[in-house]
Amino acid sequence: MTDNTQKSNAFSKMRRISSHTAIITVLLVVSVSLNFLLAQKTKRLEKELGEDSEIIEKAESLSLNSLVPPLKVTDMNGQSVVISYQEIKKPVVLYVFSPSCNWCEQNVESIKFLAQARHEDYQFIGISLSSNQLKEYVERINLPFPVYHTPTLEVSKTYRFSRTPQTIVISPEGQVVKIWFGAYGNLYGKNTQSEIEDFFQVKLPGITQ
Repeated sequence: MTDNTQKSNAFSKMRRISSHTAIITVLLVVSVSLNFLLAQKTKRLEKELGEDSEIIEKAESLSLNSLVPPLKVTDMNGQSVVISYQEIKKPVVLYVFSPSCNWCEQNVESIKFLAQARHEDYQFIGISLSSNQLKEYVERINLPFPVYHTPTLEVSKTYRFSRTPQTIVISPEGQVVKIWFGAYGNLYGKNTQSEIEDFFQVKLPGITQ
């Protein structure tokens, strides 16, 4: 093989390698660019979803410091009851739940622990948004506070009961002090457990599976 042929073959080989390298480089650049764009889009969507979630939460929840009327609910014996905050004479913690709520089930140990730890300073009251299988549910999980159900339509609208679980702290004057949505854990970028622990000065067991 002549020197010219060898040089030609070497040159062709180098051109192929250079071409392959260029293609790989272009593909890498395109891949990095796409990943960057997807990351930016994901962050933007997360921000939008977070903002929408906050807007929805504010729209659906009570306003802090607002005054609420006495609770008109039904007790476990089927009797209509009116709960007056002024008569209780200490802050009330309303725990809103439903027997079919999965997050309520996973939050059982935390709400029980909280109620047992702070029952001297707060009156805990359970409000179930459904009476379906409620008696069996309450007996099974053994909540350490009275449970009521079926709030009147007026009460549901005023208190804006919707999602479960929900925790509302109300002063003896009927003023909304605090509101938390969801189980007591670190979910969807919001650490409800930490907020509740700070407010009540306790250490909770957290969500159970």
